[in-house]
Amino acid sequence: MENDVFIRNAAGKICTFRDTKENRNKLTQLSMRWAYILGNRRKWAAQRLSRQRVREESVLALKALGINETELQKIDQSSIVEVSMPHHFDPKVDGRAAMIPWEHLLSSAVKARSAKSELVVVRHLRPIEEDKAKPKSKEKKKKKSKRQKKSDKSKDQKRELEPKKFAFVGATPARFKTIHDYIAEQELVSAGLHPVVATFVPPNPSRRVLCKAIKSAHPDVIHFSGVDAHVGEQALALYEKEEMKFYRSILDGIYLPTGEGFHEKLMPEQFADCLTPGSHRPKLVSINTWYSGARLAPVCVAEGCDAAIGFHNTFDAGAASLFFLRFYQTWLSNQFDLIKSFRAGWRAIAPYKKKIKGSGITLWQRNTVFQPDFVDEIEDSKGYTQVLITQGSKHSTVVADPEQDDIRDLVGVRIVPEKSLNVSLLQNQRSILREMTFWYRFPKTKRGVNLVREVEVNVRLDIGDESFPYRSMVTLGTDYPQIDLADGSLKADRENPEGGIRVPLTSTLLQAMNERVLSGIFIEIKWHDQILYRHTHSVELAPIDEWKLDVVNNGWLPSFVRPRDPAIIKIIDAGAKYLKAIEDNTSASFQGYQADDVEPQVKAIWWAILNEFHLNYVSPPPAYRAYTQRLRSPSQILRERNGTCVDLTILLASCLEWIELLPVIVTTNIHAFSGYWVSEDAHKRFLDFAKMPSIEDNTHDRREVAETFPWSIGFGSYESVKGFISDLDLKPLEATALTRNESFSTAHADARNYFRDTSDCSIDPTRSTPGYYGSFEALIDISSSRKYVTPLPMFGKTVAE
Repeated sequence: MENDVFIRNAAGKICTFRDTKENRNKLTQLSMRWAYILGNRRKWAAQRLSRQRVREESVLALKALGINETELQKIDQSSIVEVSMPHHFDPKVDGRAAMIPWEHLLSSAVKARSAKSELVVVRHLRPIEEDKAKPKSKEKKKKKSKRQKKSDKSKDQKRELEPKKFAFVGATPARFKTIHDYIAEQELVSAGLHPVVATFVPPNPSRRVLCKAIKSAHPDVIHFSGVDAHVGEQALALYEKEEMKFYRSILDGIYLPTGEGFHEKLMPEQFADCLTPGSHRPKLVSINTWYSGARLAPVCVAEGCDAAIGFHNTFDAGAASLFFLRFYQTWLSNQFDLIKSFRAGWRAIAPYKKKIKGSGITLWQRNTVFQPDFVDEIEDSKGYTQVLITQGSKHSTVVADPEQDDIRDLVGVRIVPEKSLNVSLLQNQRSILREMTFWYRFPKTKRGVNLVREVEVNVRLDIGDESFPYRSMVTLGTDYPQIDLADGSLKADRENPEGGIRVPLTSTLLQAMNERVLSGIFIEIKWHDQILYRHTHSVELAPIDEWKLDVVNNGWLPSFVRPRDPAIIKIIDAGAKYLKAIEDNTSASFQGYQADDVEPQVKAIWWAILNEFHLNYVSPPPAYRAYTQRLRSPSQILRERNGTCVDLTILLASCLEWIELLPVIVTTNIHAFSGYWVSEDAHKRFLDFAKMPSIEDNTHDRREVAETFPWSIGFGSYESVKGFISDLDLKPLEATALTRNESFSTAHADARNYFRDTSDCSIDPTRSTPGYYGSFEALIDISSSRKYVTPLPMFGKTVAE
């Protein structure tokens, strides 16, 4: 049938998914499930057992679609497989197959059975009605041999594919300048496509300007770099920080400027129209934005482009630039073979392996790769020419010489400082810069320079009379074209012996200041005696007790859970007598999960706080910045006898962590409360779930449900959190009940009210308007966060003192 989806290799079709109602439902569920799995890859990608679990589930998913062991073996034995699907899909209805991350699903299933590390998966967007074969001519012609036919067709194909011009389209509306920049990418793409002629497209074009430029230039290759709808809507007012919610129904699209600081969102069809104005049909369109592989890229192919590349879900920016550089280099040097180039691009980003696990790059083509006369070449596509430099055909190392070369011609740099630094984030290895990207500029020097050594990087954070330095020596060249030192996860290696920028936080001024302080970050980049960059950037330092109120940073809240605060010792000491009374045992003591029932220990702490310290509810202290809150330490809470919902939640969590229980913090868009796992087995069940959560909200097209923190689960897991509470694995506690002089049982009942059925309670994670209790945001597990998040340091004098 014309709407069937099928998988094939060089030998022919492997399996077919018939266009039936049952199969359409299966594809819908599969697309949502695996989009969610990839979005949550931070939870499972770093752990071998979790990765194996994902691979096993991929096998089960394919079996549910009807791919049996024999068919899976055929996929395993192939170097390339193609997923073919019709092109006339409606994004909301017929795009099920396009939404499935076939690249990861098939590769993962193959690895589960044979540990095969390389399988190229491409996508074919076939027309519904194939052109009818032309009637054969009655005139007798001299028959050509198969070899001659193949040679002639190869020559024709090369002439047809050879690009004459390319266009780089960089589009960043004014509102998005802090989240996207394409300067480095433009230079790397231009180097990869050299010597193809670059046509001029105005920077940050509007929709009208872009259409006009493409129609005038007729580029064969278009490389688009911009801001997609998902990232854009989160950066704009549609991500309403005051209510802490996301819109659930963001569709794929692209933001373009409209002039005078304004912008518009283009849907996939509108975007494709801009790249294919009139009769122009590019040979290749590359879309370097997130979420561009499922709808944006195939619509470009459906509009007549020969091929399009996009990304499924999110992708590392540095890896993307390197992928395209190697892809274009290999494409030009291997007779424009997309498959060889696609494989070369993937191989080039192997150093980013840990960052891109679970990511997907999609290659869509208008024509099948398995053309009968080229089957042998396709299956032999591993034998491509590896391109290492753009000048010359022979790779030889030519090191830059400061006596002959100018560092500005060799290396580019982009630096974006943070406007404000939050100490709680810096304590957890967050960078003091938003971006510090270096890239090799591929200069066309007479000597063929391709390596620059000993680029010296000096960064210094000044706080009062104290300075905190970072120094490194960076190597850049054709083999190492780009690096971002602001990446906190960047490890030290030969090309960068110090890794990402980090500074020690030992300043007594930093720990004691109770208001924001204006400071500076001095940055100097030089190469021998040549200065590439030297500037001092002003930066605000937030007080140590300030927390950023947004879902992007709520995972760092465990920094404020400080079990070693002296106030916690006072509470535990006071609670000892209550524990003896509750258990009616003079030898009772806090012993964590060694006790058969941990509830008496939590009750003892509750009654000690309630009766001994008499706390009151109070509004947060002034922070003087939007979307921030000053958090009280446990000592400050007891001294002032006041606390907010977050303060009291942190106090309870700190006490529970001190007695070696396993606390959690639950946040909604307007509230926070605490809880604890009733046993270590219950916590283990949670950890197993957190590594591979299930998606319950299948009523919304919400693909960017990625969990930011491995120790936290978000709104997509709301029903599962309810399940943990119903199964008595998790016991929530409303911390503000301490200020109302209410019992432990009442606090527990109040917290459970947040998880009543949505028909009875306003907690509904699918609603755009929060109710009385607020919309569930996250459950943060304190103990599993400790691998990543450490408590803020204690210091002699508190802020209040």
